Amino acid sequence: MSHLKVDTEKKIIQFPVVYHPDQFNDPMGKGLWNHHLVSIEGSRSAKSALFVTPVEFKEVCEALAGFGLKPGDDIPLTAWDNRKNLESRYPDSVTQGAELELSILGKETPIAIEKFVVDKNNFKHNFRFAGNMRNYEHWQLGCLICLQNCPGGAIVDSNYTIRQFFNQNFNFKKPKGNDLKGGEEFVITIKGT
Repeated sequence: MSHLKVDTEKKIIQFPVVYHPDQFNDPMGKGLWNHHLVSIEGSRSAKSALFVTPVEFKEVCEALAGFGLKPGDDIPLTAWDNRKNLESRYPDSVTQGAELELSILGKETPIAIEKFVVDKNNFKHNFRFAGNMRNYEHWQLGCLICLQNCPGGAIVDSNYTIRQFFNQNFNFKKPKGNDLKGGEEFVITIKGT
C-alpha cells in the first residue's frame, strides 16, 4: 500500500515523514552539516537525513510528472564525482526543473521549514523537480529531497550547488528555539506551481 497521497486537480502530493534532528547535524563527524532533507526508509542516506519517509523515489517522480511538471534531469553524476575539481564546471550545475512549493504539516497545522532547518545565509528555499530517475537507479542513494543541486535527489533546492556545499559556503542546522522532538511524525506537502 502506498503512503503517497496524490491530488491531481490541485497538483499536490503528500507523504508522511519522521523527524530525526540528531542524525542530521554533522552525521559523519567531519564538521560538515548535512544536506539530505528527506530520505527513503532503509536507504543509504536515511541514517543522515533530517526526515525519513516510506514513500518511493519512483512514485514521487511519476506523480509530479503526471501533473505535467517537467523534471530537470540535468544534473549529471559527474557533478558529484568532480566536486573537488576546480577545473570542472559540473559541480556548479543548477537544475531547471519545474518549481515546487514545499510545506510541512504537524497535526494539521503548517510549520515553516525554517523551524526545522536554517542556513547561515538565510536564503529563501527554491525547490525544483530535478527528477534524476536514471541517476537514482545507478546510485541508489535514497535522497528524495536534497538541500542542494544533487544529482541523486528527486527534488532539490536550486539555490545551492555541490561546489558551494564542499566549499562550505552554506551549512544547514537546527535553529535556536526549535523544541520539536526527534521521532515526531509530520506530513510533507509538495505543490506544483
